[in-house]
Amino acid sequence: NKVIPTIKLMWPSMSQTQVNDLFEDIQGLINGIPLTFDNPLLSLNALAAPGGDILGNGVIFPAAIVMGDGIIDKLLDMGLGANGPDFVHAHEYAHQVQFDLGVYNDANAPPSPIDTRNKELMADAFSAYFLSHDNGGNMSTPEILELHKTAFTIGDCNFESKNHHGTPSQRSCASMWGAMQAINGSNERRNVLRGRKLDDTTTT
Repeated sequence: NKVIPTIKLMWPSMSQTQVNDLFEDIQGLINGIPLTFDNPLLSLNALAAPGGDILGNGVIFPAAIVMGDGIIDKLLDMGLGANGPDFVHAHEYAHQVQFDLGVYNDANAPPSPIDTRNKELMADAFSAYFLSHDNGGNMSTPEILELHKTAFTIGDCNFESKNHHGTPSQRSCASMWGAMQAINGSNERRNVLRGRKLDDTTTT
């Protein structure tokens, strides 16, 4: 069981009694849903972590990308299992590029729906650029079309949420734009744009 070690890692100041109580609450909640811990809704997500003291408790983590089984199962069930997971994975890797470029977190701009949406659409564009490029995923036209469908599928309309990632149409358009930079951006497709150059292009 990884729940108790995870609780201790995230909240090291908790007493063992508090840890046990929280574990029982979590276990009770999970046991009350279909398929318990195997319910795909519990892992219907993917994320990129920049590394460092991300929990603020002094524990240093390496940079990481995590993809849940649920998001992969969803794409498989929708007929997007061939290339959809690659788009999601590349999208999260694009966040790592944003972390390195220093364009993800802005101390002067607290999280907002617009700010989050812009970062996510940029990551969609970066992802499609890499997967469509000869020196990246080198995907064929049918495969690239599946990327656009995947982007559309994972869009949302939570306009007031600070976690708003962009509407289905916006995310699909961002992926189309990124792919076109790789396909039509140069007569020599082997010329890979640096992350900063592509960042400048997406924000102009």
